[in-house]
Amino acid sequence: MSRDKKTEEVLAPIAILNEDREIFGIILEQMSLKKGIKEFGYEKANESIMKEFQQLHDQNCWKPRDPSTLSREEKRNALSTVVFMKQKRDGRIKTRSCVNGSPQRNYIKKEDATSPTVGIDNVFTTGAINAHEGRDVMTFDIPGAFVTTKTDEYVIMTLRGHLCEIMTRIDPKLFRKYITKDKKGNPVLYVQLYKSLYGLLRSALLFYKKFRKELENYGFVVNPFDPCVFNKNTADGEQHTIIFHVDDGLASHKNPVENTKLLVYLNRIYGDGVTFKRGKQITYLGMDMDYTEEGALHVSMLPYIDSILEDFPETIQNTSPTPAAEHLWY
Repeated sequence: MSRDKKTEEVLAPIAILNEDREIFGIILEQMSLKKGIKEFGYEKANESIMKEFQQLHDQNCWKPRDPSTLSREEKRNALSTVVFMKQKRDGRIKTRSCVNGSPQRNYIKKEDATSPTVGIDNVFTTGAINAHEGRDVMTFDIPGAFVTTKTDEYVIMTLRGHLCEIMTRIDPKLFRKYITKDKKGNPVLYVQLYKSLYGLLRSALLFYKKFRKELENYGFVVNPFDPCVFNKNTADGEQHTIIFHVDDGLASHKNPVENTKLLVYLNRIYGDGVTFKRGKQITYLGMDMDYTEEGALHVSMLPYIDSILEDFPETIQNTSPTPAAEHLWY
């Protein structure tokens, strides 16, 4: 089947995008802490940074360490903090902090840190079942999934420069006395991590194990062919299905009450911040899934592609040659 005109118009400029290895970094337009303060101004940037680190503090993600109790090796191997800032479409400044976990590759094997994610074939298989059985479909997102997960590692992390000031403003009594200066005279604060922050190699895996146990406690059984597909037979004899990709889940059941009960269960664990959407038209993993036609599922990513093109910082005016043969689209 040949591609339609709309698809052709959208895919033409994508030929250019595919050649740029840094495309996602450009699209996201994320800035470092220093650049963010310069770009957005001290007050607005600082407000966003304070909000992010206040949340981490409230979640008991770390505790300060007296530098005199740390060995030279512990200080030398301490992981650094990375802060990214981005302005959202509504004008708000979003700050996301994470750990630079790349040094962990020296002692953590890839197979010991890999977290499973739902197979795309099972996303579509589940979608087809949902359409055929006329199930109620609900997507859900667990906010701050990693910071709800305890780490099983001993990790020392450093907060430097402006971040030290932020922590003393959040809790001066707790943090101020532990701040020292490095050889260049810059303030530094050593903390020990207790939660699996973004950036640690095993954070996603630890959250998977935690979430899997919570689903099993609720009566779900893992699918033997995909560790991110769970099923449960409810009292009415019908099947309740959950698929998830890290912290983005999709649940389906013929009876909408079962999805509501699941949401209540998740809210008891993660609080009222669990976001969800249900209905005949939902979006999951960037795909628009439309169940409005009885017994059918229509999937599109055109709005997602349009948003990429809209966010692209430069005007795309021409196309680029592609090695793909013409018969690829037939």
